[in-house]
Amino acid sequence: PDFILSVEERETMQSGGCPLPSIASGERVGRHSEEEDAAASEEQPAVAGPRRSLNSVGAGVTIAMVSVSLGFSCCENLGYVFFLSPSSAWAEFSTLLVRSMLPIHPLAAAIQSIGVCQRDLEGDETCQLGRIILPSVFLHGCYDFVIMTMGFLDWINKGEEGQDYDDYVDLDDDTSIDWASQLPSIGVGTAFVVAGAVYYVYMSMAQKARLNRLDNERRVVSADDGRSLLV
Repeated sequence: PDFILSVEERETMQSGGCPLPSIASGERVGRHSEEEDAAASEEQPAVAGPRRSLNSVGAGVTIAMVSVSLGFSCCENLGYVFFLSPSSAWAEFSTLLVRSMLPIHPLAAAIQSIGVCQRDLEGDETCQLGRIILPSVFLHGCYDFVIMTMGFLDWINKGEEGQDYDDYVDLDDDTSIDWASQLPSIGVGTAFVVAGAVYYVYMSMAQKARLNRLDNERRVVSADDGRSLLV
């Protein structure tokens, strides 16, 4: 049945002159029509709930992208340490230390995250894949070009001095590598990393200000509507 009433409830309804609902007529006890439910839901404001700012979401995007780049950088560094360095503990440690001091991959990922947030959080439809990766590609490309060029010029210089390449780089003898000759490459690499970090900080601060303005606009709209926008 559509409803169940006890004997006491039936007697009370009859004594009070309230007609019993009819099963045939489709009446239900304790139920409202769909129109009444819709009207009641429109009158009641939405319940305020937890809310994340756009800057909080953007920070999560940056952390995720940097974490992925760290995994790739770790695998690459292991290859340089164990396969492309002289087989000695000191040479392997020096290679790992130098490459750890130049985190070009995490920096490139952080710069890309600015473009991703600009497209997905700020709603900038002009910021597509090309604009997102271009700054990082330019930074990493210049970094690799300068490092490889300086290494090549150093190799040419050693050849002019009559030193054979097999004697110049002997992976079984760490004393065959002139670490002092690597200092210019390390210095130039450090300069590129610092320049990239400055660029990221500048762009990140500008984006943070824009996201704060968007958050403030959302709060004004939310207050006017009497509702809480959830992210």
